[in-house]
Amino acid sequence: MRLQSFGLSHIGHVRAQNDDCFAELLSHSFFVLADGVGSMKGGGIAARLAVQHLMDEIKRNPLFQHPESGLETLGAALEKAICHTHDYVWRYSQEHQLNGVMGTTLVCLLFIGSHCLFAYVGDSRIYLLRQGQLDLLSHDDSLVFELVHYGLIKESEAKSFPLKHIITKSLGSQSDLSIHYHLLKVEKGDLFLLCSDGLSGLIETAHLKNILLESTGSLQKTAHALEESALAAGGFDNITSLLVQIL
Repeated sequence: MRLQSFGLSHIGHVRAQNDDCFAELLSHSFFVLADGVGSMKGGGIAARLAVQHLMDEIKRNPLFQHPESGLETLGAALEKAICHTHDYVWRYSQEHQLNGVMGTTLVCLLFIGSHCLFAYVGDSRIYLLRQGQLDLLSHDDSLVFELVHYGLIKESEAKSFPLKHIITKSLGSQSDLSIHYHLLKVEKGDLFLLCSDGLSGLIETAHLKNILLESTGSLQKTAHALEESALAAGGFDNITSLLVQIL
């Protein structure tokens, strides 16, 4: 299986700094994106620490260099690596008197043979475009997402909901953390999008799908089209996308 990828990050029109962070570890077919929690002054620090530490966890664990270890074994190893990363960020916040003001979302992909392990915490998202169909693989750990899920508000009301930015779970902001992770069989042509809510919160799903469909052939072109659309919609937050395609 061959992969191609491209990532792009923009500060947006409003924020004073970019608290998003992403990285690619092509030698291990691993991709990660984090968005520091905007209401926490240490959010950007948490995002950068989380991405770097998780990359280090992947690089130093010999299991990730041997796909033949098995999907179940590698899935457990990825979950443990994310938990270790959470513990690291949590300890950092304690040692630097940042308890309660550090937190970050995190989404990641690990490709193993014909499968992909994906994990997430918070409200950054993972989308999959396959044969013209766009699916959201992740579920936001956010108040508004839960309200929509349980039918308490309509999806059309979500974008204007006054508490839409409240997330219910983030890495590094609490002593204990449970993460979501799943296994997916991949197909040639699959296009994955990891993104912060500065992008997904401003681009309607139908428009997002059209951009991904219309910009086929160049991930760089696609990423710039996504960024330009989010900026045109207001650019109220940092805007980050990381695209990964199966060749």
